[in-house]
Amino acid sequence: MRTTLCVLFVAACGSNPTPALNDMASPPDLWRPPTFAEQLVISAVTLPVNRAQYAVDVDGDGKPEDQFGGVVGFLKTAGFNLQTNIDSTIAVGDGLNLLSLASIDKTFMMDNGAQLTMYTALAQNPPDFTGSGTFAIDKTVPKGVLNGDLENSYFLSLDPLSIPSPATVYIHLVLAHLQNMTPVAINMPLVGARIQLTNQGMGMWQGQLNGGLHQTDIDTILIPGLTMALDETEQEPGCPMECQQVKAQFDTNMDGHVTLEEVRNNILVQTLLKPDVQLFDMNGKWHPTVGAPNADSISIGVGFNAVGASFPE
Repeated sequence: MRTTLCVLFVAACGSNPTPALNDMASPPDLWRPPTFAEQLVISAVTLPVNRAQYAVDVDGDGKPEDQFGGVVGFLKTAGFNLQTNIDSTIAVGDGLNLLSLASIDKTFMMDNGAQLTMYTALAQNPPDFTGSGTFAIDKTVPKGVLNGDLENSYFLSLDPLSIPSPATVYIHLVLAHLQNMTPVAINMPLVGARIQLTNQGMGMWQGQLNGGLHQTDIDTILIPGLTMALDETEQEPGCPMECQQVKAQFDTNMDGHVTLEEVRNNILVQTLLKPDVQLFDMNGKWHPTVGAPNADSISIGVGFNAVGASFPE
């Protein structure tokens, strides 16, 4: 029996409203209904191996941030290879992300009024990553739109630091995948999302996703999900290596179960999930603040590859 503790980084944009015309980087007369759409499916996700690989300036201090890279690196030294687990989960078509890039330019070369819509796909095993696969949208997960510019087949969404209400992206996190059991998964909001997407030719696209995980969502969504995942991992028959690690690091009273209190009080969790950037003011309004006097979010960045797909929108 094999236990997999993993994080699958695929997403669908949240329900944040599209910025008003006067908030957009381009003149209002250029923002018109798109007439062509390039549909894609994310076929691979690449996690950062350190805090610099996919870092961008999330809070406006002029320094790139990606605290998630440190989390990934630490967990790898502890025996949890998140990259391997993500690869395995994508291979069976769980929680795939669909992208629809819309533009008035049918060649998708130049358009300063382009839009990228993101969806989560229904599970499909095996997934078709040949470039002509057909997928279906999971309508239980919110979709959303990121406005931006296309230049030489490179799409860059509007900088969240320049708009009052940037998009929220929902990340599908598979926290535990036990053999012959339903995976423990959550949809985690990534606030202040920004996307880069480049046409590599031959039907291949390469991208990067950045944003922040807010402390409130970490406390109410991520940590409870992590608790369930750790508890199920400890129940794995035969208690393989990951089970033994969970027992040693989280089951402090050795009663055979991991509780929410044990996870919240765990020094490792408190250290890894400590916010490093401030993205909101005290009233909960989007307001990135240099110096993070009241840090409220964890910076995060990942890379991904995408191929052609088709799906009804």
